[in-house]
Amino acid sequence: MYRVDRREIAYLTDILEGYEDLGVLRTVDNVHALVEVLYAPDFYEDAVALMEALMGEVESLERVATS
Repeated sequence: MYRVDRREIAYLTDILEGYEDLGVLRTVDNVHALVEVLYAPDFYEDAVALMEALMGEVESLERVATS
């Protein structure tokens, strides 16, 4: 799960949609801007690599622990 500035959710969604079949971004909590990436198990490494790259690009993007 990730936390990001709400203004960046649409941008992240567009990026993920650009990678056909990699995964989709789901908003878990719009108030706290918590999102998660849903992906097929075969795409785990690619999804993680993309999100790590995006953390370098989107300043507000950070991974948060889930309970």
